[in-house]
Amino acid sequence: LTGSTEKAPTVEKTLTKHELSEDLNYVYQAELEYILGGHNSSKDNLNDTRNRILAFEAVLNYTASYSVGEVNDAINAARDAAAAINPIAGIAVGAALRLGFTAAETAGDWKVLKSGNKVKIGKRATADCTGLQLIGSLIGVSSTDTYQPTDGLQLSYRDFVQIMILFLTSYGNVVGRTQTLVTVNMNYLEFASAGGDVPAEPNFKLEEAHTAVEASCSVKSPWWMMPLGFAARTTPEHAGELASFADNTYTYSVIRSY
Repeated sequence: LTGSTEKAPTVEKTLTKHELSEDLNYVYQAELEYILGGHNSSKDNLNDTRNRILAFEAVLNYTASYSVGEVNDAINAARDAAAAINPIAGIAVGAALRLGFTAAETAGDWKVLKSGNKVKIGKRATADCTGLQLIGSLIGVSSTDTYQPTDGLQLSYRDFVQIMILFLTSYGNVVGRTQTLVTVNMNYLEFASAGGDVPAEPNFKLEEAHTAVEASCSVKSPWWMMPLGFAARTTPEHAGELASFADNTYTYSVIRSY
């Protein structure tokens, strides 16, 4: 608006001057993937992260083939129909349908995660399923095109990565890879942001860095020499001068390096 006095909202940025976003931040996301995967290639880290998430989801979705009542009943009905003809065929049909459901759901979950949304953990209803459009007609379960999970635990892509870092990555790897990220970002700030090339041998190395802490203390000590009334009676000509000391603040600082 013309003439508006409103200030533009302050945009937070990373060390490398990329805008931070509450919903999506590819730089931060790539750093999390590096901490999890540890590869020097962002593509390799992404593939590694994807494979871990899909493996985890495959286990949950195979379990869901039993916990989602309509799906379990449909698979059991198809299995029993095949078993009436040949018991071995019944076992094969049941296993194939559960694996098919697992694959379809895992692919659907990945599609949802890639879009920036969350997937339901612990599926109990068809509304929690993301892949019934692919296999629903095969097992005789109807589905909608809109994914609307029921209430319960839901995880985003970033949630998955952070949980896997917590449980699947050793403390030493987390510390070491975080140290590498800090070193890279600090050297990027020093050289690339100034228009130069980042040298092969970085100037800033976190393992050689020192931390300095500065602590300051301010003290106001009014009339530590004598009470104001006493000064006015005994030395009236200097009372005003002495009174000015009451407003003085005395400050000292201590700097400690680690």
